Amino acid sequence: MSNTYPDKFDSASNKNVVPDEAIGIVEDFPPVPMPDSLQHYTEAELKEIEKRLKRKADFTIMPIVGILYILNCLSPPLH
Repeated sequence: MSNTYPDKFDSASNKNVVPDEAIGIVEDFPPVPMPDSLQHYTEAELKEIEKRLKRKADFTIMPIVGILYILNCLSPPLH
């Protein structure tokens, strides 16, 4: 089996031979400033807010994923 992208991937060493800068990968991001609306909270309060936000996102997304999984199992195979 031949390598379909010989200029981008070296299959012998299993490494990417294109420099990261050439494909747009940036390692260091500038720090994002804290929004004014969150600056008055303590570190513990920010952790609690983050915990509640994650829980809210989970309770929103997971039922949708579950329903899609069940619908996928119910659909007939396309052989």
